[in-house]
Amino acid sequence: MLCPSAYIKRLNQERTGVNMLAKWLACTRFLRFLFSIARVRAALLYVKYYLLLLTALFGLSNCQKDPAPPLLALPGSYYSANEIVAQPIRMYTQQGEVRNDALIDDFIRREYQPAGFPRTNLSIGDSLLLLTIPEKGPVTLVSKTFYKTYFAQAQVSGQTHDSFALTRLDSITQRVPLATPTRCAVLMDQMEQAPPSRRCFPISSTTGYAQFCWLKQAYAIGIRDGQLFLPVFNYLVKSDFSAGRCMFGRSGQWNLFNSAIRSQLLAGDTLVVQMNEVALLKK
Repeated sequence: MLCPSAYIKRLNQERTGVNMLAKWLACTRFLRFLFSIARVRAALLYVKYYLLLLTALFGLSNCQKDPAPPLLALPGSYYSANEIVAQPIRMYTQQGEVRNDALIDDFIRREYQPAGFPRTNLSIGDSLLLLTIPEKGPVTLVSKTFYKTYFAQAQVSGQTHDSFALTRLDSITQRVPLATPTRCAVLMDQMEQAPPSRRCFPISSTTGYAQFCWLKQAYAIGIRDGQLFLPVFNYLVKSDFSAGRCMFGRSGQWNLFNSAIRSQLLAGDTLVVQMNEVALLKK
């Protein structure tokens, strides 16, 4: 049995230990509280920097991306100028563009006819094309020079800042042969930027044909510096392949060159193109 003095001493020691433990726990809680405050402040600072970064990036993107200019308003009446302005003649093969004019002229003279690719301007009458584009309704085209006089109606489609297409409302019929198309025929179908609208149906092979089609002819009108021009597209396609060779040419097409075809040329393919122009003047 402890004496009173020893008992009191022991009791004081136990109380001191409890007090120290309580102080340690309190200090620990306080440190955790301070640490949580620091974490909250760090998180808030991170969010602040993140928002500032997003604001800066958004402002930079607005500065770099100017709004696209509006498309040209087309409605009006136009008539063709009295001159076809000759443009450079281009030749393409699988290896790229041929830039030697002497080689190009020699190829045209040997394989086609020089008149199909004029090097100088050509004077014409002022009625090559009369074009009327209303606010609503079909476009009207009247031509009296290169072809027999005709009147046609069309609709505008695919307008960009550089061009738009005119697809005729009337249709013509075409029968597609059973034979596999030649390499030249494949290329010819891809030469023009605005191809005809085509609707085809299979027919009995006893007819000698594979399909019967309705075609709506399409034209392309160019736009440059807010002014319209009529393309006069001349082109020649030639292909030498293992089974033989083929060649086909067209002149005076109211269309633009589909430049994407250059990446599809194979060994033996040769394209000659000339995109002449006639200004379309607004009345």
